[in-house]
Parts: sequence; C-alpha cells; structure tokens
Amino acid sequence: MSSGLLDRLYLPYLYGAVITLLVANIIMEYGYLQRLIQHGRQLDIPSVKLNVLVHPDIESPMLAGFIAPSILVPISFTLLDESQQQAIIQHEVYHYQRGDLWANILAYGLTVLFWFNPLMWLSYRRFRQDQELSCDAQVTANMKAKAKIAYSRTLLAYSQHAPLSMLHTHYGDKTILKERILQMKKQHGKSTLALIGMTLAIGVSAFMFNQQVFAGNNISVENKTDSMAMPVIRIEPSYPINAAKEGLNGYVQMSFDISSNGSVGNVRVTKSSPKQVFDASAVEALEQWKYQPSATGFKDLQVQLDYVIHQPEKSVERITVK
Repeated sequence: MSSGLLDRLYLPYLYGAVITLLVANIIMEYGYLQRLIQHGRQLDIPSVKLNVLVHPDIESPMLAGFIAPSILVPISFTLLDESQQQAIIQHEVYHYQRGDLWANILAYGLTVLFWFNPLMWLSYRRFRQDQELSCDAQVTANMKAKAKIAYSRTLLAYSQHAPLSMLHTHYGDKTILKERILQMKKQHGKSTLALIGMTLAIGVSAFMFNQQVFAGNNISVENKTDSMAMPVIRIEPSYPINAAKEGLNGYVQMSFDISSNGSVGNVRVTKSSPKQVFDASAVEALEQWKYQPSATGFKDLQVQLDYVIHQPEKSVERITVK
C-alpha cells in the first residue's frame, strides 16, 4: 500500500481524534465550572446585577456561565478594600456586557477546527489577552493615580494564577502583567511623581503578595559536550526572602550531568556571589530541569543563574569585569 494511501486513511482519523479530545476537555471544564457556581457562597453587592460568588477553590476572579453568568471570586477577595473590589467587579461586568464568554467559545471553536495550525492557537491566546487589556482600559480610564495603584495591586495579587480557560475570563494573566501596568501608566498622563509612586507601590505590593521574586531572567548554558542538549522544562529558582529584603543581586555557576532520559543529576556549585546566598535555591531549581532524552546523556555541562532584583537604568553604562 502506498504512503499516499496510508496518509489519506490515517489523517482523517487523527483529525477527528484530536477534535474529540478538545471537545471532551471543554465539556469537562463546563461541568467543573457549574459545580463551582452551585457551591459558591453569595456575596451581597447591591450595585451589581450579576451574582457574585466566593469559593475556596478559586484563585483568581473570573466570569463564568452562559445562560446566567456569575462572577466567581477567591476568598482573598473579601480582604480587599472596597475600591479594589469594585474595580474587579467592574472589570468582569464589562466582560459580560460585551458578551466575551460567547465570543471566546466561538473563537475556540474555530481554533479547534484548525487545531493543526499553530498560528490559530497563538491568535486565540492574543485575542484573550487583548480582552483583558481592553477591560483594564475601560475600568481605569477615569481613575485617579491612587485608584490605579490600588488596581495594580490587585493585578499583582492574582498574577500567579491564570490558567487560560475557554469558558471563563482570566483576570490574573501574568503573561501580560507588564503590558497591563504600562497601559495604565500611559493613560495617566505626564505626572512623573504619580508614575514613580505607582512603580514603588507595584514593587512593594509584589513583595507583600507573592513573598518571593523569581530569578533566572538571565540564564546562560554552556554545553561543552554537545550543542544538541535541549531543555524541555526549566524551573525558575525562587529568590531567597532575606536577599530580596536586602536588595541583593548575585549569580550562581553550576556544573551538572544529564542522564539518557533527560534528568539532571550530580549538580555542584563551582562559583557563586555572594557566597552561600543563592546556592541552595539555584541547586534546587536546576535539579528539577528536564532535557530531551538522548542515547548516552551528557557530562559536565555548565550553567549560570543570575539573580537580579534591581535592574540598572538603561542609561547607565555597564562594563563586565572578569
């Protein structure tokens, strides 16, 4: 049997199987969201026509449901001040008024039909992200500087919890957090003091809410054996709290081996600065990395993890001294 005939017999089954899996996934998600809505505790917010429900399993505010949409919020929502609560509610209400949930399911349906085209998935993600930017712009258009700072804090509070769902909005999308903050800065105008105040507030609130910052923005790997050792999973190390409080920057250089199944082992620190400050965090992260499987594995690879909590101004000349 020719390969062309095999392709014609095989590809339709593959296409149908993938679509079946994607549709099954969205049906399961619908059932999960309905259970959340049914078991949510009603919050009394008279100014909102939609039901606002608090649920312990929710980590970020969302609008969910089609026939009778509800706003689901995490328990931490009740700890926010009234202005922050109102800003979140307005954000989700604007999603509802525009019919974003129906638009999302339509966009997802088109993406499923053309699941084999990566551009469809990229376009779908950008479509969802633009929705969040649009709602932010609507909510913060007439806000004063203090209100924008409060809104920025809520974004930071929920920025670590943002699964891209087809059936609900995703308020805490950390992948476009910087873009959302910059958008609010541009809206504010030319007040330098207000921008500085917002930046300081964002930095402080990020530390208070997340209690850690992530290192590894600058990761360099030197493979002395083979340039084809490709990582498939990189775990970012957590920034030690004491180092973050003191505003310390630093780096850790390590050597390590890769087994034939892609696991990392035999991690040893070869150089670090400041000594013993970031070592444990870096080793713990590197041991969780995964590489593509290979026939024999690799020995004595090197990596440097840079811990940078305060980036220098772009106008400052930087000279590397070795």
